[in-house]
Amino acid sequence: MKAIYKAVLRDIYFHKGRSFITFFALFLVIAFPIAMFSTGASIENSINITNEEYHLAHMDLYFGPIHEDITTNITDTIIDTLGVSPERVQAQLNTKTKIFHEETWYSVQTFGVNPNKTLEINQVKIIEGKFDLKAGEIAVMDTFATHLNISIGDSLTLNLGSRNETYSIVGFIQAINYVSYDLVQQGFIYLNEADLRDLMGFPDQYFNEVLIYLSEDITDEEVEICSINLRDYFKENHIPVYFLWHTRIVSYGAVLSDTLNLTSSYLATSATLIVIIVGIVIFIITKRYAIEQRKQTGMLYSYGFSSKTIMSAFLLRTSVLSFFAMIFGSVAGWYLLKLLTSFLGNLWGLLNVSALITAGTVSEVLLSTFGVSLLFTFLAARENVSLTPYEAIRGKIKEFSQKMNLSVMVRFPIQLKVPIRNVSRNKVRSVLTVLAFSGSIMLSFSLINTQTNLTETQEDFFSTLNWDVQTIFNTHDYSDSIYLEMKENEEIITCEPFLERNVQFFEQVEKITIFRGILSNSTLIELDLQEGPGFSDEIKDEVILSQFNADNLGYSVGDNCSFWLFDQQINVTVVGIARTMDSPLLMYIQLETLEDIFGFMPINGMLVDVEDTEINDYTNVLNENSDVQFAIKKAKFETRIRNIVASQTVIVNIMVVLGLIVSFLSIFSTTIIIVIERDREYALQRVFGFSTWQILTQIFLELSFLVLIALLLGYLTGNYLSAYWKNLIAESFFSINNYFIWTDYLVLFLFALGATIFSLYPEYQTLKKQYLAEGIKEE
Repeated sequence: MKAIYKAVLRDIYFHKGRSFITFFALFLVIAFPIAMFSTGASIENSINITNEEYHLAHMDLYFGPIHEDITTNITDTIIDTLGVSPERVQAQLNTKTKIFHEETWYSVQTFGVNPNKTLEINQVKIIEGKFDLKAGEIAVMDTFATHLNISIGDSLTLNLGSRNETYSIVGFIQAINYVSYDLVQQGFIYLNEADLRDLMGFPDQYFNEVLIYLSEDITDEEVEICSINLRDYFKENHIPVYFLWHTRIVSYGAVLSDTLNLTSSYLATSATLIVIIVGIVIFIITKRYAIEQRKQTGMLYSYGFSSKTIMSAFLLRTSVLSFFAMIFGSVAGWYLLKLLTSFLGNLWGLLNVSALITAGTVSEVLLSTFGVSLLFTFLAARENVSLTPYEAIRGKIKEFSQKMNLSVMVRFPIQLKVPIRNVSRNKVRSVLTVLAFSGSIMLSFSLINTQTNLTETQEDFFSTLNWDVQTIFNTHDYSDSIYLEMKENEEIITCEPFLERNVQFFEQVEKITIFRGILSNSTLIELDLQEGPGFSDEIKDEVILSQFNADNLGYSVGDNCSFWLFDQQINVTVVGIARTMDSPLLMYIQLETLEDIFGFMPINGMLVDVEDTEINDYTNVLNENSDVQFAIKKAKFETRIRNIVASQTVIVNIMVVLGLIVSFLSIFSTTIIIVIERDREYALQRVFGFSTWQILTQIFLELSFLVLIALLLGYLTGNYLSAYWKNLIAESFFSINNYFIWTDYLVLFLFALGATIFSLYPEYQTLKKQYLAEGIKEE
């Protein structure tokens, strides 16, 4: 008994190549699932906004200039509502500014910091430098600083209206209530409160924002009741509140929750597919090993060993390899998880992200891998122990019962006959190789196809935007005075006004939407309508929602809803669902409808079409105008949208690479097994005059037959899997059209061809070193 087990260990050592492939396959099926199944849970645990350390405000209130005494009235209203005092009510300054850096304008959200007060709500984490800001100093969001390529000690000039002030950078930070620049394409800067008050022209003790922190055990229902009562208080006392924001639900939770759900779905589905694909590869290798051991099995029978003992030897070999794969795979899974969480955390601007692997996840992966590997070994080796000693000693292989009808191939050249015969005579391995390779091609192709279809859909959407420059005004009265003055510029071919601001639905005060008013006969915006009739010819109280907004709010075409605008409730009907890309939270209304309601047409921006040669200069002139909050070129707008989407689907690139690795593994392992099992056959061919090149050609053609079949299956099933990925993206962003993009097919075809050719190199070296006499006598 011990002698058999020692022989198994020696076999593992002396057949290093085969043992390593088995180990590597097991390693992959352990390391990647551990990391991929744990990434979502790790990040979700890291951004748990109920953690005490977060102190993310429950509500954010925006006003015009208002005295800080308002905080006392807000506190009293909350006490009357809940019976308890809020833990913190904090007034601060917050405004939109812009900077001009390296020939590019950036929109920047700017906050005031009082150096004499501790920031207890919406804290920041100092990455480099300091946050104790003195006059003339600023702290910049680290991801924004990375994008600008600036360092501590550099200077930035902030523009607000007619004011331009230069400040020295003294710190890089992360803020708890704002994610990275890549994820939102928005810059964030903190500066001394006195400097910001001077820049905004606010008198002492006047602010425009109030943060409310209640307690960690407060319920969403209680927060909603507080917001309704506060709104009633402001309305009764004629206090103009610009916006009431449920920060926890909207700012941090919404963006990251949608992004994380999409990423987790990508990872979990891909990990499951990889487990199945690699499992097939393991079965191919184990099956080949069992066939090789048939003679040895027969000899063991002749010496009186039982079938149970022989099967134990097979299982021991797999157990040893699995044991080492579990150790190294678990360690690699931990480090891979740290890489994934660190990468995504830095990309999304998360605080205190840590890798978290639960004992349950590790146990499930390890036990399932071990169980599957033993099951594959048992299935592959059970035919050995069912043979009679005579059959086993002969080493007869019963992989096939029928030979291909050679009359079909009579006109084929010998170089084609042999590969086709080999494919036919090893049906089990051929089928499993096709399944493994087509599965990995399915994964890679579906992801690549989804990304290219996403890009093409974006291109089609951008073609519906006929404006060259979009401008937001510095205005509080929403009159058309600025627009009427600016539209007279001789460089303008055509222009249209629009309105954009945040609003809240009456039935769902905890949710917000970006409200956009456009002309009914607009020629600069073509709504990409996906459902519903759209706006009617007559001016009516109608709105069109973005796809995500409709799902998020639970509205369908024909539903009635109402929202607050300028402290007035407006009742409307949903008449369409549109695809939008600049924001998933959009709602469109006709400006003429608002004109009927308010008696004037409220606007705060304009869309402009100018000559292509004038776009850059015209945009710069607009941004230098004190009446302009920010102007953006269409080209920059498109780049921003692409970057936002790409930052949330970046994990796809990792999955594509992993799919290609598994694809190559299935081809490479099959090639090695072909040479191992046909050592004597190739030796005989060489004795009868076949060259090494001819034998390699046979192997290449055999693999090519399998790969071509696998590619066709991979392309077919990949299109169905691609539809699944597109549905996931639609739930977070927008629907994706289907396109036939031939380069998707060509890329994977070239990869398959390259992988096949590359996998032949080790076999070329093996054939060169083959001793013909030893090869012939092996049988």
